[in-house]
Amino acid sequence: MKRIIVLTLMMGLLSCGASYAQEKQEEPRGIDNVAYKWGKMALDATASDTEQFKPRPTITSRYLGLIFISIFDAWSVYDETAIPVYLKGVDRKPPVNRILKTKKLPSAMLLLVR
Repeated sequence: MKRIIVLTLMMGLLSCGASYAQEKQEEPRGIDNVAYKWGKMALDATASDTEQFKPRPTITSRYLGLIFISIFDAWSVYDETAIPVYLKGVDRKPPVNRILKTKKLPSAMLLLVR
């Protein structure tokens, strides 16, 4: 499980090297969206793990669930109404910080480490 999560997070860090020139930019959609990239990396990592170790489907679905819940919890501090699943005791970002530039992966990763 740690291998999948570490692989997913490392790939996410590598894929988010793009800089954002404008303060107010339209949110990326489709394959340009960070959540899409994380999902693809998680599925790819799970597929390679399945080929190598042949875990039961319940184990694989649990891995994916943990990955996507952690992504949601990290994102929830940037949203007005999202209720985190496991992330507790972390304040929401003020509206001035809810711009695309501050929603980059390193900020989200710091929340996961806490």
